[in-house]
Amino acid sequence: MAPHVYAALYIRKSNETEEQKSLKDQIAEGREYCKRMGWTLRDEHIFIDEESAYLKPAEKRQSFIEMVNLACAKKPLFSRVVVWKVDRFARRTHDGFKYWQMLADNDVELFSMTQTFGEGAGGKLNLGIHFMMAEYYSDDLSENVRRGLRNASILGYWTSSKAPFGYERYSDDDKNHRLRIVEEDAAIVRHMFECSTKGWGLRRIGAEVGFSDGRVWSTLHNENYTGDRVQRNKTNREKVLLRVPNAHPAIVTKAIFEKAQRCLNSRDRAKNREAVTESLYKGILRCVCGSAMRKSTVRAARGRTHGYVYYQCRAKMGGSGCLSANVREDKITDLLLDLIADKLFSDKAIKTMYKLAETKRQNGDLEKATRHLHRELADNKGQQRRLIELVRDDIVPMDEIKDDMHQLKVDADALEAKLDFAPEEPIKPAVMKTLVNRLKRDLLTDNVKRHDAMRELIQKIVVDLPQLHITTSLMAVEETYELFYHTPPVVPKDYSNLDVQQKRNIVSNIRRFVGEPQWPASFYDNRERSKPINQWKSAQLDPYIANYLNTELFSISSNTLGIAS
Repeated sequence: MAPHVYAALYIRKSNETEEQKSLKDQIAEGREYCKRMGWTLRDEHIFIDEESAYLKPAEKRQSFIEMVNLACAKKPLFSRVVVWKVDRFARRTHDGFKYWQMLADNDVELFSMTQTFGEGAGGKLNLGIHFMMAEYYSDDLSENVRRGLRNASILGYWTSSKAPFGYERYSDDDKNHRLRIVEEDAAIVRHMFECSTKGWGLRRIGAEVGFSDGRVWSTLHNENYTGDRVQRNKTNREKVLLRVPNAHPAIVTKAIFEKAQRCLNSRDRAKNREAVTESLYKGILRCVCGSAMRKSTVRAARGRTHGYVYYQCRAKMGGSGCLSANVREDKITDLLLDLIADKLFSDKAIKTMYKLAETKRQNGDLEKATRHLHRELADNKGQQRRLIELVRDDIVPMDEIKDDMHQLKVDADALEAKLDFAPEEPIKPAVMKTLVNRLKRDLLTDNVKRHDAMRELIQKIVVDLPQLHITTSLMAVEETYELFYHTPPVVPKDYSNLDVQQKRNIVSNIRRFVGEPQWPASFYDNRERSKPINQWKSAQLDPYIANYLNTELFSISSNTLGIAS
């Protein structure tokens, strides 16, 4: 007696054409086909997916993957998989061959009720042709659908199933839809644009109309409210796929829409400038362990007018084992300003820098260092052109863009001043002096100009207390310096003759200088704490000071800064 052959039936719903089989018909024909072939088809081995094999990837079809897993089991419960047509199995050639091979490797065969493949190499070729034809059919169908939707949009029809807030869809025939204004909702949209042009932020507008920040943002950026049908690329919003002027009634004018965009962009620039100023060393300040330093703020204590900003190692806060102490922003700024004035802006330093920069210019290094400035200048000119086009096309009056144009021109002048060092011509000392004077002026400000000047001069700061390792760059000439974060303590030669309180002050300064912790560096710091300084006696103070005087750190600090010993 021949062994029983068990089969599985996989069916999928399709609504693409009227000639496609319904699920019920596919099941009935599948049962008849298995009976005719002499195979046993159990009810639990009928797998149904109601999603398109093209629109939904094979790995996302739940019943399909369940069937494949059973077929690939060590002892599969069936040795045949039956489909109505190959396109029920997969409509992507890659998916089709991938899962067919998985079945074949486990001796499970694929059969179609309406198609034959044959055996051997010829059968595999025929199967591949069927997979490719299925993929071609789906691609062609999708292209036709997109073409039809685009043509309908060009004729002024709304092809999306959902209308923007403020509109409703209505049908002017049995098939196509257009948009008309819902005045009650449109009044809310107009109010949102009006608030935006007054400089209101998303949160304030949302509280006014009862919308979330995200919904306010999407409404204010929806160009369809101007009456134009606009479709944009989903991944690149700057790319316009379709624009049909005056396709439906406008809720806001183009001038109001453009003004709202400028106000939103202006707020974004202001936020960026504020963030940049508050985090002066973001991106260039790193811990010796390699981690970035995170900015934190301490509010002003009672009786004081200002708080302060400090940076702490991100890895330390995460329990990495780093025990680096925190550093204050104002302290680092003072050290850098002194370093820049002494090592970069002094007459001797400028002369040396001039010679090195000219050498680098001849070697082509200066041209590489100014490429980003050329890109920024090109972007600036492009923004100016776009504003001029808005005025030329009567979309925005000149008065409304006057401030933006002025700021762009100021920025362009600053960029062009930096680019006065033409790589193909010798550097002029007068031009270099102009650059240095501008940087000096910017460093004395307390806004975004200081931030830009710092990044133009400082490449990297590594916190390795008690030292800071600083890499500077001016005219593509890089130098590395080492500074002490705290001033090295002065230790008199006759320190042993001082009274206890004077010795305690010296020890306290030494501990601060070397970075010895007085409290846990983080939650993960398990180092043992010594008792408070005010409890130390001479028997402890003298050996501590003597030990410091014998360290290499004391020798370096004395030689570098001339500390008395």
